[in-house]
Amino acid sequence: MADGLTEQVNQSSAVKLTLPMGVITSFVIDVRAQVVVVVVAVAVVVVVVVVVVVAAVVVVAALLVLVIVAAVVEVSLFYF
Repeated sequence: MADGLTEQVNQSSAVKLTLPMGVITSFVIDVRAQVVVVVVAVAVVVVVVVVVVVAAVVVVAALLVLVIVAAVVEVSLFYF
């Protein structure tokens, strides 16, 4: 009884170990596809973050220029 059980366990583990190459290849292809999806998603997030940061810098620079121009105009109106 125990020998038969051991033999069944050995056969099932042998079946698990000897997977067809097609299954392994498709698994590798699936993993590659997932890696590509993750890389593309990370790239999109990085691009969005860069665009938002650049837009924020442009807005801050525009406000700074506006404040400087307003200060110059106010000073020139005050003195002249």
